[in-house]
Amino acid sequence: MKVSQNQVITYTAILSTIGFILNYIEIPYIIPYLKFDISEIVVLLAVQISLPIALTVGFIKGILLFILKSGDIIGVLTLITGSFVIAISYYIINMKIDKEWITLIFVSCVFVLIMIINAYFIAVPLYSGNSLEILQLNGGYFKYIIKTYLLFNIIKISIISVTFHLIKKKLNEVLESNDNFK
Repeated sequence: MKVSQNQVITYTAILSTIGFILNYIEIPYIIPYLKFDISEIVVLLAVQISLPIALTVGFIKGILLFILKSGDIIGVLTLITGSFVIAISYYIINMKIDKEWITLIFVSCVFVLIMIINAYFIAVPLYSGNSLEILQLNGGYFKYIIKTYLLFNIIKISIISVTFHLIKKKLNEVLESNDNFK
């Protein structure tokens, strides 16, 4: 989609704001410190316009979350990483594969893999501090990461993918039926 500079600024501002608001809709998970949010949907919508807009939206909604809500730099960096992974993988895979569901399945696999790697090497060690040594001594660190974060990320990206697909489908129907957008 070809967009003007004013449209880029407008889309970025609107989608970043919506993404930030969606951060407040948290779905509890069985592990108390993990919660689903559906803010990545706006990143997928932004990729439909352009990859730079999607990356900017992911970054801005993370920064807004840090400043106005959480103050948790590790969580925000993980959120931004997730946004970037979703945007870049969707953009690259969508260029090669024409089927939306297949693209979303591949994006989901990439997302889960990268987020597990992030949890293993970055997020959990930074959050855990000394308690991480206990997990390593018992040989259970990898098991802990898989048990805790694998299912969480699979469920999260599934919710995001299905919701995005439904929104995109409905949005396309509305745009196709409106003469102003043809």
